[in-house]
Amino acid sequence: MCLAPELIGDHDGNQASLLREFAHVEDRNFWFAYRRRLIIEALSRWFPQIESFLDLSCGAGKFLDDFRTCYPAATLVAADRCVDALREVRREYGFSCLQMDPMHLPFADAFDVIGAFDVLQHAASDGIVLDQLRKACRQGGGIVVTVPHQRTRRLRGNAPRAPEARYTLPALIRKVNAAGFTVVHSQTFCTLALPLMTLSMSKQRTRPFPMAVGDHRRRGPILNDMFGGLC
Repeated sequence: MCLAPELIGDHDGNQASLLREFAHVEDRNFWFAYRRRLIIEALSRWFPQIESFLDLSCGAGKFLDDFRTCYPAATLVAADRCVDALREVRREYGFSCLQMDPMHLPFADAFDVIGAFDVLQHAASDGIVLDQLRKACRQGGGIVVTVPHQRTRRLRGNAPRAPEARYTLPALIRKVNAAGFTVVHSQTFCTLALPLMTLSMSKQRTRPFPMAVGDHRRRGPILNDMFGGLC
């Protein structure tokens, strides 16, 4: 179902031809795998009884697939701005899919937990997105938010087509608190791997943005495992 048809065709660089290749990368790349593990561990600790979960930017759907293993009885909804991504997610995993704008969520008291993974930095107003998340959460529920840290700015070779925010942890906590949430857990990750990641990506600085999916594959299994061990 398309709830924000005006956004169709404006997918922040997502391309239908790359979605399946990205799904392969998301399944194996150390960064995605470690992030999924951290999120699910945090959810298990703070929200052990989840009956409904919305993934606000589901991408290739791998997180929801892992989440379903831990919460098999939960109602899961995959959302994204990109219709092509949602088609692939529905085909691969069978999730209920909604195309929508994170700044205009058509829900009130609807979900126990909402995941906003790398969503805020793309929004014209991260404050509006957080307010929408607060409205869509049930009483006693919560959100899980991931954003790029300020220090990862050095990993970008060229500027993206649209500005992307970077965050410090204190600044993000202030924004989340201002939206009416209470932060119960926060952390950064991959900090030990950051210097090596910077070095390995230095040759990519002259490549056009967004980085090709194949760049993640060219890192190779040995380097991928090395970075994973440093997380």
